Amino acid sequence: LLVYDLTKSRNRAETQAFYDREFKALDDLQATQVVAAIKDPFIWSEDFRILPIVPPQGQILATIPPAESSAELADELRRASSCFETLHIIHSKQVIHRALTPAAIVMQGTGAQQKAIFTNFFAARIEEQSIALQLDLLELTDPYAHPALAASYGQANRATDQYSLALIFLERVSRQAVADLRRDTRALPNLYTRWSNAPQQVIQELTELFDSLLNGDIAQPRDARAVGTIFGDLATRLNPKNVSQPTEQLLDKRY
Repeated sequence: LLVYDLTKSRNRAETQAFYDREFKALDDLQATQVVAAIKDPFIWSEDFRILPIVPPQGQILATIPPAESSAELADELRRASSCFETLHIIHSKQVIHRALTPAAIVMQGTGAQQKAIFTNFFAARIEEQSIALQLDLLELTDPYAHPALAASYGQANRATDQYSLALIFLERVSRQAVADLRRDTRALPNLYTRWSNAPQQVIQELTELFDSLLNGDIAQPRDARAVGTIFGDLATRLNPKNVSQPTEQLLDKRY
Protein backbone atom coordinates (compact mmCIF):
# COMPACT_ATOMS: atom_id res chain seq x y z
CA LEU A 1 0.00 0.00 0.00
CA LEU A 2 1.16 3.50 -0.84
CA VAL A 3 -0.14 5.90 1.79
CA TYR A 4 -0.54 9.57 0.88
CA ASP A 5 -0.71 11.94 3.83
CA LEU A 6 -2.91 14.86 2.81
CA THR A 7 -1.97 16.83 5.91
CA LYS A 8 1.63 17.46 4.81
CA SER A 9 0.68 20.24 2.43
CA ARG A 10 -0.90 23.57 3.20
CA ASN A 11 -2.87 23.28 -0.04
CA ARG A 12 -4.91 20.08 0.22
CA ALA A 13 -6.43 20.53 -3.24
CA GLU A 14 -2.98 20.79 -4.84
CA THR A 15 -1.82 17.69 -2.97
CA GLN A 16 -4.91 15.80 -4.06
CA ALA A 17 -4.29 16.84 -7.68
CA PHE A 18 -0.70 15.58 -7.42
CA TYR A 19 -1.85 12.15 -6.27
CA ASP A 20 -4.50 12.04 -8.98
CA ARG A 21 -1.84 12.69 -11.63
CA GLU A 22 0.36 9.91 -10.24
CA PHE A 23 -2.52 7.43 -10.30
CA LYS A 24 -3.53 8.42 -13.84
CA ALA A 25 0.04 8.00 -15.11
CA LEU A 26 0.36 4.54 -13.61
CA ASP A 27 -3.14 3.55 -14.67
CA ASP A 28 -2.48 4.59 -18.28
CA LEU A 29 0.63 2.36 -18.31
CA GLN A 30 -1.15 -0.75 -16.98
CA ALA A 31 -1.95 -2.12 -20.43
CA THR A 32 1.76 -2.16 -21.32
CA GLN A 33 2.50 -4.73 -18.56
CA VAL A 34 5.88 -3.09 -17.92
CA VAL A 35 4.93 -1.32 -14.68
CA ALA A 36 3.72 -2.54 -11.28
CA ALA A 37 0.01 -3.35 -11.13
CA ILE A 38 -2.15 -0.91 -9.20
CA LYS A 39 -5.71 -0.90 -7.91
CA ASP A 40 -8.15 1.97 -7.50
CA PRO A 41 -7.21 4.40 -4.72
CA PHE A 42 -9.50 4.92 -1.77
CA ILE A 43 -9.80 7.39 1.08
CA TRP A 44 -8.95 6.30 4.62
CA SER A 45 -10.30 9.02 6.90
CA GLU A 46 -10.11 12.60 5.69
CA ASP A 47 -6.35 12.77 5.96
CA PHE A 48 -5.06 9.74 4.04
CA ARG A 49 -5.40 8.45 0.48
CA ILE A 50 -4.42 4.81 -0.13
CA LEU A 51 -3.11 3.46 -3.45
CA PRO A 52 -2.79 -0.35 -3.49
CA ILE A 53 0.24 -1.44 -5.55
CA VAL A 54 1.03 -5.06 -6.39
CA PRO A 55 4.84 -5.48 -6.27
CA PRO A 56 6.02 -7.09 -9.52
CA GLN A 57 7.39 -10.61 -9.40
CA GLY A 58 11.02 -11.01 -10.39
CA GLN A 59 14.47 -9.92 -9.32
CA ILE A 60 15.46 -6.32 -8.64
CA LEU A 61 18.36 -5.42 -10.91
CA ALA A 62 20.36 -4.06 -7.98
CA THR A 63 20.40 -7.54 -6.40
CA ILE A 64 21.66 -9.37 -9.50
CA PRO A 65 25.44 -9.98 -9.32
CA PRO A 66 27.48 -8.29 -12.08
CA ALA A 67 28.79 -10.43 -14.92
CA GLU A 68 32.07 -12.32 -14.51
CA SER A 69 32.23 -14.36 -17.74
CA SER A 70 31.48 -13.68 -21.41
CA ALA A 71 28.31 -15.76 -21.12
CA GLU A 72 27.18 -13.68 -18.13
CA LEU A 73 28.08 -10.50 -20.03
CA ALA A 74 25.77 -11.67 -22.81
CA ASP A 75 22.99 -12.08 -20.22
CA GLU A 76 23.74 -8.57 -18.93
CA LEU A 77 23.40 -7.11 -22.41
CA ARG A 78 20.10 -8.94 -22.84
CA ARG A 79 18.91 -7.26 -19.65
CA ALA A 80 19.96 -3.92 -21.12
CA SER A 81 18.07 -4.79 -24.30
CA SER A 82 14.93 -5.55 -22.26
CA CYS A 83 15.26 -2.30 -20.30
CA PHE A 84 15.55 -0.17 -23.42
CA GLU A 85 12.50 -1.93 -24.88
CA THR A 86 10.53 -1.07 -21.73
CA LEU A 87 11.83 2.49 -21.93
CA HIS A 88 10.59 2.69 -25.53
CA ILE A 89 7.15 1.54 -24.37
CA ILE A 90 6.76 4.12 -21.59
CA HIS A 91 8.12 6.88 -23.83
CA SER A 92 5.54 5.93 -26.47
CA LYS A 93 2.94 6.71 -23.79
CA GLN A 94 4.48 10.19 -23.41
CA VAL A 95 5.94 9.37 -19.99
CA ILE A 96 9.46 10.36 -18.93
CA HIS A 97 10.57 8.34 -15.90
CA ARG A 98 13.28 10.72 -14.57
CA ALA A 99 14.33 8.46 -11.66
CA LEU A 100 15.77 5.27 -13.17
CA THR A 101 18.12 3.42 -10.83
CA PRO A 102 19.05 -0.28 -10.38
CA ALA A 103 16.50 -0.39 -7.54
CA ALA A 104 13.70 0.81 -9.84
CA ILE A 105 14.04 -2.07 -12.31
CA VAL A 106 12.66 -5.59 -11.80
CA MET A 107 13.76 -8.33 -14.21
CA GLN A 108 11.44 -11.18 -15.12
CA GLY A 109 12.32 -14.33 -17.06
CA THR A 110 15.72 -15.46 -18.31
CA GLY A 111 17.85 -15.24 -21.42
CA ALA A 112 16.22 -13.81 -24.51
CA GLN A 113 12.80 -14.05 -22.81
CA GLN A 114 13.61 -11.45 -20.15
CA LYS A 115 11.30 -8.52 -19.51
CA ALA A 116 12.04 -5.38 -17.53
CA ILE A 117 9.43 -3.89 -15.19
CA PHE A 118 9.92 -0.27 -14.13
CA THR A 119 8.85 1.01 -10.71
CA ASN A 120 9.23 4.24 -8.68
CA PHE A 121 7.35 6.65 -10.92
CA PHE A 122 7.26 9.31 -8.20
CA ALA A 123 9.26 11.74 -10.37
CA ALA A 124 7.70 10.99 -13.75
CA ARG A 125 6.51 13.55 -16.26
CA ILE A 126 3.46 12.90 -18.43
CA GLU A 127 3.68 14.84 -21.67
CA GLU A 128 4.51 18.33 -20.40
CA GLN A 129 3.03 17.86 -16.92
CA SER A 130 4.99 16.53 -13.96
CA ILE A 131 3.44 14.16 -11.46
CA ALA A 132 5.21 16.18 -8.78
CA LEU A 133 5.38 19.76 -10.01
CA GLN A 134 7.88 20.73 -7.34
CA LEU A 135 10.44 18.28 -8.77
CA ASP A 136 10.91 20.55 -11.78
CA LEU A 137 12.66 22.97 -9.45
CA LEU A 138 14.76 20.48 -7.49
CA GLU A 139 18.50 20.22 -7.91
CA LEU A 140 20.17 17.00 -8.93
CA THR A 141 20.30 14.33 -6.22
CA ASP A 142 20.07 11.10 -8.24
CA PRO A 143 23.54 9.63 -9.00
CA TYR A 144 22.24 8.14 -12.28
CA ALA A 145 20.59 11.33 -13.53
CA HIS A 146 21.93 13.27 -16.50
CA PRO A 147 24.08 16.30 -15.52
CA ALA A 148 21.58 18.57 -17.28
CA LEU A 149 19.18 17.81 -14.47
CA ALA A 150 21.53 19.57 -12.06
CA ALA A 151 19.70 22.77 -13.01
CA SER A 152 16.28 21.17 -12.50
CA TYR A 153 14.37 17.97 -13.17
CA GLY A 154 12.39 20.01 -15.67
CA GLN A 155 15.27 19.47 -18.14
CA ALA A 156 14.51 15.74 -18.39
CA ASN A 157 13.56 14.17 -21.72
CA ARG A 158 13.84 10.81 -23.48
CA ALA A 159 17.61 11.20 -23.87
CA THR A 160 18.16 11.78 -20.16
CA ASP A 161 16.25 8.58 -19.38
CA GLN A 162 18.49 6.76 -21.89
CA TYR A 163 21.54 8.27 -20.20
CA SER A 164 20.41 6.87 -16.84
CA LEU A 165 19.93 3.36 -18.24
CA ALA A 166 23.28 3.48 -20.03
CA LEU A 167 25.04 4.58 -16.84
CA ILE A 168 23.34 1.79 -14.87
CA PHE A 169 24.63 -0.87 -17.25
CA LEU A 170 28.07 0.68 -17.75
CA GLU A 171 28.49 0.53 -13.97
CA ARG A 172 27.55 -3.15 -14.06
CA VAL A 173 29.78 -4.24 -16.96
CA SER A 174 32.78 -2.09 -15.95
CA ARG A 175 32.58 -2.84 -12.22
CA GLN A 176 33.36 0.82 -11.50
CA ALA A 177 31.37 2.97 -9.09
CA VAL A 178 28.80 5.27 -10.64
CA ALA A 179 30.37 8.26 -8.86
CA ASP A 180 33.64 7.60 -10.69
CA LEU A 181 31.94 7.01 -14.03
CA ARG A 182 29.88 10.18 -14.05
CA ARG A 183 32.87 12.33 -13.11
CA ASP A 184 33.81 12.38 -16.81
CA THR A 185 31.78 10.19 -19.15
CA ARG A 186 33.98 11.26 -22.05
CA ALA A 187 36.74 9.10 -20.53
CA LEU A 188 34.99 5.72 -20.51
CA PRO A 189 36.51 2.83 -18.56
CA ASN A 190 38.67 0.38 -20.49
CA LEU A 191 36.25 -2.43 -21.29
CA TYR A 192 38.86 -4.12 -23.50
CA THR A 193 40.94 -5.00 -20.45
CA ARG A 194 37.92 -5.89 -18.33
CA TRP A 195 36.64 -8.26 -21.05
CA SER A 196 39.88 -9.40 -22.68
CA ASN A 197 38.45 -12.89 -23.31
CA ALA A 198 35.45 -11.56 -25.24
CA PRO A 199 35.50 -10.75 -28.99
CA GLN A 200 37.16 -7.36 -29.13
CA GLN A 201 35.01 -6.14 -32.03
CA VAL A 202 31.94 -6.65 -29.84
CA ILE A 203 33.58 -4.77 -26.96
CA GLN A 204 34.50 -1.93 -29.32
CA GLU A 205 30.91 -1.61 -30.53
CA LEU A 206 29.64 -1.83 -26.95
CA THR A 207 32.00 0.97 -25.91
CA GLU A 208 30.83 3.11 -28.85
CA LEU A 209 27.20 2.47 -27.89
CA PHE A 210 27.78 3.59 -24.31
CA ASP A 211 29.66 6.65 -25.57
CA SER A 212 26.79 7.70 -27.84
CA LEU A 213 24.22 7.31 -25.04
CA LEU A 214 26.27 9.09 -22.39
CA ASN A 215 27.78 11.87 -24.49
CA GLY A 216 25.25 12.44 -27.26
CA ASP A 217 23.19 15.57 -27.80
CA ILE A 218 20.16 15.29 -25.50
CA ALA A 219 18.22 17.45 -27.95
CA GLN A 220 18.41 14.52 -30.38
CA PRO A 221 17.51 11.37 -28.43
CA ARG A 222 18.02 7.98 -30.03
CA ASP A 223 15.22 5.50 -30.56
CA ALA A 224 15.21 3.37 -27.38
CA ARG A 225 13.89 0.29 -29.18
CA ALA A 226 16.69 0.51 -31.75
CA VAL A 227 19.23 0.81 -28.92
CA GLY A 228 17.74 -2.26 -27.28
CA THR A 229 18.09 -4.17 -30.55
CA ILE A 230 21.80 -3.29 -30.69
CA PHE A 231 22.34 -4.55 -27.14
CA GLY A 232 20.52 -7.76 -28.06
CA ASP A 233 22.61 -8.27 -31.20
CA LEU A 234 25.84 -7.78 -29.25
CA ALA A 235 24.64 -10.34 -26.69
CA THR A 236 23.99 -12.88 -29.45
CA ARG A 237 27.45 -12.35 -30.93
CA LEU A 238 29.00 -12.84 -27.49
CA ASN A 239 27.20 -16.09 -26.82
CA PRO A 240 25.49 -17.45 -29.95
CA LYS A 241 25.10 -20.91 -28.37
CA ASN A 242 22.58 -19.46 -25.93
CA VAL A 243 20.05 -18.74 -28.66
CA SER A 244 16.87 -20.74 -28.08
CA GLN A 245 16.47 -23.92 -30.13
CA PRO A 246 13.46 -26.20 -30.70
CA THR A 247 13.18 -29.03 -28.18
CA GLU A 248 13.47 -31.64 -30.95
CA GLN A 249 16.92 -30.40 -31.93
CA LEU A 250 18.15 -30.54 -28.37
CA LEU A 251 16.86 -34.12 -27.99
CA ASP A 252 18.46 -35.23 -31.24
CA LYS A 253 21.88 -34.14 -30.00
CA ARG A 254 21.65 -36.66 -27.16
CA TYR A 255 21.74 -39.67 -29.49
